[in-house]
Amino acid sequence: MGLGNMKVGPKLFAGFGAVLVLTAALGIVAFLQIGAMSDQSDIMGSAADLKSEMKTVRQQEKNYVIRMDQASIDDTNAAVAKVKSLTTELGGMVESVEDKTAIEEIKTTIPKYESAFDELQTLTDEKDEQLATCEDSARDIEDAIKGSSADQATEDKLMINLLIIRRAEKNYVAREDEKYVTQVSDEVNALKADADAAAIPGAEKSAIKSAADTYLKDFNAYVSTVGEFDEIQSTDGPLVQSGRGIDAAATTLLGNAKAAAEKAASTATMFVIAFIIAAIAVGVGIAIVVTRSLVGPITDVVRVVKDFAAGKLSSRAESKASGELLEMKDTLNKFGDELQEIVKDVGNVSGSMAAGDLSAAFTAETPGEFNAIRDNLNQANESLSDLIGELKGAVDNVSIIGKESATSVEQVNSGMQQISSASQQIAKGAQETSGTVNEAAKEVKETNAVLQQVQSNAEESNKSAAESAETYRELKAVHRRH
Repeated sequence: MGLGNMKVGPKLFAGFGAVLVLTAALGIVAFLQIGAMSDQSDIMGSAADLKSEMKTVRQQEKNYVIRMDQASIDDTNAAVAKVKSLTTELGGMVESVEDKTAIEEIKTTIPKYESAFDELQTLTDEKDEQLATCEDSARDIEDAIKGSSADQATEDKLMINLLIIRRAEKNYVAREDEKYVTQVSDEVNALKADADAAAIPGAEKSAIKSAADTYLKDFNAYVSTVGEFDEIQSTDGPLVQSGRGIDAAATTLLGNAKAAAEKAASTATMFVIAFIIAAIAVGVGIAIVVTRSLVGPITDVVRVVKDFAAGKLSSRAESKASGELLEMKDTLNKFGDELQEIVKDVGNVSGSMAAGDLSAAFTAETPGEFNAIRDNLNQANESLSDLIGELKGAVDNVSIIGKESATSVEQVNSGMQQISSASQQIAKGAQETSGTVNEAAKEVKETNAVLQQVQSNAEESNKSAAESAETYRELKAVHRRH
């Protein structure tokens, strides 16, 4: 079934369903990309921590070179342990081949760095031991000089040579400059030459020269160890190279994670835009299809309804429609047919009634409540016919009664004259009665005046009695006092 033949409800459901599917797909893609961004963000954080810890390792390494203390060794080892932990953590997070290669490189390089740092510590210890040996060898030279039979001047000269040798040694230890190595060697040879020239026995000369050779051998061993020490921590040495290798691998991880996060964000943005465009396109398409399928039929239906309202009952809906709109169009057209038939039947019946034929009845088939209207009109027509018949009989009766009423009116007039005469006699008697009433009223008035006089006399008598009683009480009081 094509979209054009679908009902409006399924069309709207299909449209909204498509939009919902696109929205759900957008949500899923956005969720996945956000998850990828979050994962890459975690990798970036761990890679940044790895670089920071490796920087700490190198800093503690330099502190050790400067201070040569155990605290720097412990701090370096602790930082290396953190680097290992972060590397293991990152190993479980990365997925790309390049990142896994970087992790393996770090895992391989860390032991190299540890080995180089251990060797650095070993060489440091060797340097300390060799310096101590040089110190002992220098004392042996001093003992050989002082133990010889050389005069004071010769002894002082040899001791000055020894002091120059030791000063050159100290300068080399402090500055590690090759010129001091040459100076030490030259001064040792000068010391040996002065010993040969001294006026002392050959055995004493041999003892001084042997001690000088031993010192020079020990010093050269120290110089060799310093060279190895410097080589390990040089730019091309294993310590620096392994440290840089770890840092470079961490930088690779950080860069890849950043690029992956940006790619995930870009992909999410692209999908969001694509899904929004698709949703808009689908929504607009559905709206256009639904609108086109609704506007034409509805406009046609409105036209027909307006025609019905204007009395054009022959108007019919003719537009192409489907679904509910097709049902509405067919129903409206059927209603027009039935209404037109009813109106036609009403015209026929009313025409017959106008011509005086009250026996005409409605015969059109009417649905629903139109049946009641049809039956009521037919009943009204029958009632009207019966009423007209009854009115005709009533008119005849009224004519007969009118004649009888004329005779009764004459009799009533005679009776009214007799009543008028009796009324005059009653009026005369009423006048006489009125005179009698007036006289009685006059007598009542006079009687009332007498009663008022009697009341006045009674009040005066009461007053006199009260005064007499008061006088009696006063006399009685006087009598009691006497």
